[in-house]
Amino acid sequence: MPMASGCVRCGLPGPGPVCGACLASPPAFAAVRAGGLFGGPLADAVHALKYGDRPAISRPLGAWLAARVAIPDGAVILSVPLGRRRLVERGYDQAALLADELAAAAGRAGDRRRGVLVRIRETAPQVGRGRAERARNVRGAFWATCAVEGREVALVDDVVTTGATADAASRALLDAGAIRVTVLALARAE
Repeated sequence: MPMASGCVRCGLPGPGPVCGACLASPPAFAAVRAGGLFGGPLADAVHALKYGDRPAISRPLGAWLAARVAIPDGAVILSVPLGRRRLVERGYDQAALLADELAAAAGRAGDRRRGVLVRIRETAPQVGRGRAERARNVRGAFWATCAVEGREVALVDDVVTTGATADAASRALLDAGAIRVTVLALARAE
């Protein structure tokens, strides 16, 4: 079952079609499509994937997401890259695993690309930060190769909260020549 209607840009629930934050400062991405709102069992699953050393649950979560969101036709499928320090600590990149499984479940494994979007500087965790602080934290943290030039991009992440990380990553993709970025996430925070 799709999420309740809301802002067509960031996906925040509300009367729509565009929220005040997106009107005041439009994000670089065209839309957010999320499997559901962050909370309950979905939040538990995200926490298990991210912090519970449970990379194997990326398979059912990717299949679940594939059943709930549409990957744009012809889009290259990328993931928001984890910083090197957190990758070493965690041992895996949860968004990359999720993108792999989403692409496979949707029959689009051939559209999945790695190494196209790169985190070029470490950032502090976003948890507990407000909208403006999150935006400052990730500004300029990403770089993309020209492999996205003239292409639409489906950018996969686990959770979209304020959209700051998705926005910073999308700006790097658009700077590299992508024509449009749609964010696909397991969950959207309210």
